[in-house]
Amino acid sequence: MVADWAKDGVRPLIYFNPYIANLTNIEGPASNQFKEGVDNDYFVKNEDGEVYIIGSISIDFAMVDFTNPAACKWFGDILVTNGVEEAKAIGWMHDFGEYLPFDAVLFNGADPKEYHNKYPEAWAKVAHDHLADYPDVVPFMRSASVNSPKYTRLYWMGDQLVSFGKHDGMWSAMIGLMNSGLSGMTMGHSDIGGYTSCNILDIGLISYIRQEKLLVRWIEMSTFSDAIMRSHPGNLPNMNYQIWDDSHTVQLFKNFTEIHVALGDYKAMLVEEATTKGTPFTRPCLLHFPDSPGARAEHSEFMLGPNILMAPMMNKFFSHRHVYLPGPANWTYLWTGYEHKVGAEGLHIKWFNSPEGRPAVFLRSTEEYPFDIHAFIVKVYEIFGLTAIEYIN
Repeated sequence: MVADWAKDGVRPLIYFNPYIANLTNIEGPASNQFKEGVDNDYFVKNEDGEVYIIGSISIDFAMVDFTNPAACKWFGDILVTNGVEEAKAIGWMHDFGEYLPFDAVLFNGADPKEYHNKYPEAWAKVAHDHLADYPDVVPFMRSASVNSPKYTRLYWMGDQLVSFGKHDGMWSAMIGLMNSGLSGMTMGHSDIGGYTSCNILDIGLISYIRQEKLLVRWIEMSTFSDAIMRSHPGNLPNMNYQIWDDSHTVQLFKNFTEIHVALGDYKAMLVEEATTKGTPFTRPCLLHFPDSPGARAEHSEFMLGPNILMAPMMNKFFSHRHVYLPGPANWTYLWTGYEHKVGAEGLHIKWFNSPEGRPAVFLRSTEEYPFDIHAFIVKVYEIFGLTAIEYIN
């Protein structure tokens, strides 16, 4: 299958975590990695000196002990051999890392309480060290400690609810991008449409099943916030609304991925800046307008680099929202070319209309941060098949 994809220049994103399930009594696997780990002392142990078996829902597994250099090499070789060479992956979800028990016994004798938060950093370092010859392969993580960013190429915001929620949903993913960016995790993204769904209406509780509006609004936000665009069917794919469920959504997704491509050079500049300076990819407004009280208070908008501001629509009932434009700056609305000349006090627009497919995106260009606003607007109009516009200044 992957060989056929490769003919079209397509490579898959796959999945790894540092846990090895005991499949000894299950037919099918070509190799028994659990037995390899036990025989070679690659796993975290319990206080009795036996392999520490941890349960998670229906799976029992052992944890690779990354204080053992031989275990690091063993699992790093698995990433390269199985992931890069065999699966031809362009990257993977480098998942988990937060499960180390406080009573574990580690190969190098480290205190498990102290090593608990270092474990995800060590897990990231295994990929970092073994992918030195594969700069195009991008593992992405959600677990981290303070020094993890130097080993991690990309983050994702975890398993949000399929909702617009501020505490666990689309809005929380945006807040997570801004907060993590300021904390040194410079490049991130989220599952487009969210991940966590539940269907428990039969016992009278609230159900979280993804609807079209949420998916569309998340596509819009990811286009202007994320280092990569990556959709996810969610944990209940047959119930959640999917990109391919309707031709209108397919076309909309196509259009916004083409905007993502059109921003390629701009986003590449932000990647370079993140790599060399540690500047976040997705930024709160306060980073560029630190003297603006409105920008410092704003947490429902973000900036993609210095030139693009977006106020995502995060309400399933309305197509309008409050928009705050920080100043001093001249902000050009993407869909009309109208320029807002904003003073140092900023500009509040109470009822800004943002229908589906027309997100509230504003552009600016300064001597310090040049940006060809006209060329970008023309490109977006070409993508959407819209007629030429006249600037209203």
